[in-house]
Amino acid sequence: MNKSFISITCAVSCSFLWGTAFIAQDTGMDYIGPWTFSAARLILGFFALLPFFFIFEFKKIKEKKFSYNIVLIYLVLLGFFLSGGFALQQYSLLYTDVANSAIFTIFYVLIVPAISYFLFSKKIHWSVWPSVLICLIGGFLLTEINNV
Repeated sequence: MNKSFISITCAVSCSFLWGTAFIAQDTGMDYIGPWTFSAARLILGFFALLPFFFIFEFKKIKEKKFSYNIVLIYLVLLGFFLSGGFALQQYSLLYTDVANSAIFTIFYVLIVPAISYFLFSKKIHWSVWPSVLICLIGGFLLTEINNV
C-alpha cells in the first residue's frame, strides 16, 4: 500500500474521531462532571494505548541508555500539562458550547510544530506554517463569534 494513502487515511480517521469526540464530551456533561469525565477518558486512553507501547516502543527504549528518573520526570510533566489542558477544556463546556470550546483544540496544530522546532530542534517544512495559519483562521470562523 502507498505510504501517502496510509498517512491520509490516518489523518482523516483521526480528524473524524477527534471531531466526534466533542459530541461525546458535550453529551457526557449531562450525566457526569467535567473532572470525572476527564479522568475516565484519560484512564481509558492510557489502557487503550498501553499494548501499542509494549508492541512498538518498549524494545526501542530498552536498547537505549536512558536515565529512568529523567524519563519519569518528563512523563509526569507531560501528563500533568496534557491532562490539565484536557480537563480545563472539558470544564469550559459548562460555560460555552462545543464550537467555542473546540477552538482551543485547534491551538494544538500550532503548538506541536512550535514545540518540535524550539524544544527538539526539528526542522519544520515550510508548508506547515501556512497550513497552521489556515487551520487557525478556519477554526476561528467555525466558532460562534457573536456568542463569545
